[in-house]
Amino acid sequence: MSQLRAVKSAAQVHRDRVQALAKGTISEADRTAVLTKWNALLQQADRAKAKVMTMRDKLLGAITELRVRQVGISEELLAGSYEDAVKSLNQWLDELEKLINDLRASISVPGV
Repeated sequence: MSQLRAVKSAAQVHRDRVQALAKGTISEADRTAVLTKWNALLQQADRAKAKVMTMRDKLLGAITELRVRQVGISEELLAGSYEDAVKSLNQWLDELEKLINDLRASISVPGV
């Protein structure tokens, strides 16, 4: 997140610098084009931040679920219920695989 903040901060500084250039220093068409690009970068940084937060929350949820399942699987093993323990583990692995696929889809770049 600190890298994302640094990118956004740098983009803001450059955007403000271009915006503050005196008239005649840069053509208004060029100023508009450059400001549009910096504004787009700022928007991309905001979208990326939201995606990172969502991914982090999903991963933390998966880790929490693993800890909960670990206790259940351990108890099943202690009780000699190996088939149920394997079934629980496989079910969690299937859910984890779905989460990973969802995360990959959420960070994929169209056309790449």
